[in-house]
Amino acid sequence: MVTDLYSLPAVQIIGDPLDETLEKVVETIQFSIFCSTLPFYIFVIYHLLDAQLRGVEDLSTPFFKLCVTTAVVDIWTLLNNYLGAMFPKWGWGTRIYLFLDGYYAHTYLYFAWTS
Repeated sequence: MVTDLYSLPAVQIIGDPLDETLEKVVETIQFSIFCSTLPFYIFVIYHLLDAQLRGVEDLSTPFFKLCVTTAVVDIWTLLNNYLGAMFPKWGWGTRIYLFLDGYYAHTYLYFAWTS
C-alpha cells in the first residue's frame, strides 16, 4: 500500500529515452503529410458545404452535416496544434510568441482542451 509519494519505487532511465533524429524524422514526415493533405481536405469540405447550401438532396442529410461539422473542428484542431505547440517547439515565429506572451498560451490551451 502506498502511503506517500516518497514510498514509490524510483524509475531509472538508462540512456537517452528517444533519439532526437528519429523524432525529427517522424515530425517532418507528419508535417509534410499535413501540408500536402490539408488543401485537399479543405477543398472537399468546401464542396460538401456548398452542396448543402444549394440544397443537393443526397448531400443534405444529417450524416453529411455531421461530417462537415466534424471536419471544421478537425481542421481547427490541426491548425491549433501546429500553431500553438509545434511551431514554437521548432523555433518558428519566436518573436510573435514572445510578443503575445500569456495571451498566446491561454488561447492555445483553451482551444487545445475544448477541441
